[in-house]
Amino acid sequence: MAKEAIPRRGRPDRPGRARGIESTNNHAGRELRAFVLWRRRSFGSQSDRGNEFAERLMTVAHTARKQNKNVLDFLTACVGAARDGTKPPSLFA
Repeated sequence: MAKEAIPRRGRPDRPGRARGIESTNNHAGRELRAFVLWRRRSFGSQSDRGNEFAERLMTVAHTARKQNKNVLDFLTACVGAARDGTKPPSLFA
């Protein structure tokens, strides 16, 4: 009886599909997985400042990795620039 209620074309439980486009958000899930696991292992943060620091550090690390930059070298250059009072390196360059 249920099979009769669902038409063969345009099933309501399946979105339309286009070639080359995933119908799921698996890419976004994979991108966030490392952060989710880090948060689970570290039990998060105990303060808003700690959460903000972690968010910013993870964002910088993820962006640097996507640009094939060495994360430690980039962060070292940022700390050196802050210490020397010079302009920090950019992630947009």
